[in-house]
Formats: sequence, C-alpha cells, structure tokens
Amino acid sequence: MDTQIIIEPMSAGTVEAVAGLEKACFSEPWSMPGLMAELDNPHAVFLVARMDGAVAGYAGMHHIVDTGYITNIAVHAAYRRKGVAAA
Repeated sequence: MDTQIIIEPMSAGTVEAVAGLEKACFSEPWSMPGLMAELDNPHAVFLVARMDGAVAGYAGMHHIVDTGYITNIAVHAAYRRKGVAAA
C-alpha cells in the first residue's frame, strides 16, 4: 500500500524542517528567519508535503493579483520518486 501524501500550509512548527531541507538541497538556502517571515507575508503561499508524519518536501510561492512566482520546490532525498513534488 502506498503512503499517503498530505499537503498543508507551512507553519511555525514545520519551518525548522523546511530550513533543514533547504540546507540539504540548495547551495544558497533560505534562512530560518527568512522562512519565518514568509508566514506573515500576505503574498506568500508555502506548502509542506508530509509522508509518515515527516516533512517530505515543500513548495514556496508568491502571488500578486493573478500572477504567481515559484520560489522553490524541494523534496527530501529519502522521499524522491514517490510523487511528492507532483502532489
């Protein structure tokens, strides 16, 4: 049976895991304070993908009126090729 992927908004409780994922995936990662600031940004949409209770990946976006900009998409190495980014 496949593990379910749950998509939810990034929260103060998941920012640390997202910051860790940033460091693991990118040479110039977002900082923890930078990610925390996005929680209060009305133009930001940051979504976390969970599998088995763990943060498996995330996507960050900014939207203004009818235009969107993807800031990052990252998937933890242990969860790649399992449909996380597609979800």
